[in-house]
Amino acid sequence: KNGRIIISPPVQMVDMEKKNRVYSYEFSNYGDKPVGVQVEISNWTKDENNKMVLIPSEPDSFDQWIIATPVDFTVPPNGRQVVRFTVRPAVELSEGEHHAAFVFKERLLQDTITEKREDDLVIRNLFEIKSAVYAEVGEVTRSGNFTEFALSENGFLTNIQSLGNGHVRPSGRFQIWESGRFPGKESALRIDPESTEKPDGLVYLSRLRKGSVLGGQTKWLRHSLSNLELEKG
Repeated sequence: KNGRIIISPPVQMVDMEKKNRVYSYEFSNYGDKPVGVQVEISNWTKDENNKMVLIPSEPDSFDQWIIATPVDFTVPPNGRQVVRFTVRPAVELSEGEHHAAFVFKERLLQDTITEKREDDLVIRNLFEIKSAVYAEVGEVTRSGNFTEFALSENGFLTNIQSLGNGHVRPSGRFQIWESGRFPGKESALRIDPESTEKPDGLVYLSRLRKGSVLGGQTKWLRHSLSNLELEKG
C-alpha cells in the first residue's frame, strides 16, 4: 500500500504441483490523477535488518522463470489494472522454497509535468512497491525458534532462527509487565486481549508482527509499541 495505491494480494504463494500456474495482482488507483506503472521481476534476499533487498539474478534464481503481462500501463483515477503472471521453469527446480519479487514502480506521466519557473523547486517522490512471490517444490519444512527477546524504546524485539528450507512467520501475542508485577503464566493467558480493562502492572499487549524470516537465516523482528513511551526501569 502506498498513499492511494493498493496492490492485492500483498504476497503470492505459487503451487508448483499445478500444471496451470497462472496468478494475478490487482493494482488499484484511488487517487484523483492517472498513474503510470512499470513492473519488474527481481531476485531478492533479506539484509541485516530483515528488510527485502533486490539482488542480481543468478543462473538458477526463481525470478527468471516468471512471465508477466502487462509490464507497462497507466491506471486512470479510481481505476484498476490486473497484472497476470505464469511460472515456466526451463530447468528442474531444486527441492525447497524458491522466491522472487514483483516491483511496481511509478512512471512519471507527461501530463503531470508542468512548466516551472527557474526559481521553483519541485520534488516528486515516485512510489516503488515490492511484493514477494514464494513457490514450493517437493517437501518444504517450516520450523524455527525464538532464540532471544529484547525491549527498547523502539519496540519489542524477537530474534528468530528459521531452521527449515522455507520461510517462517511468528504467530501469537506478547505482553509487557512492570517488573515484579507479572501474575504468572496461567493468569496471564486468561487475560482477554479485547477487553478495555487491563490488570494492574500490565503495560502493553499486542499481536506479534507477521514478518518473515527466510529458511536458514536468523533475524531480529521488531514489533511496534504504537507510540507507547516506556518509563525507565
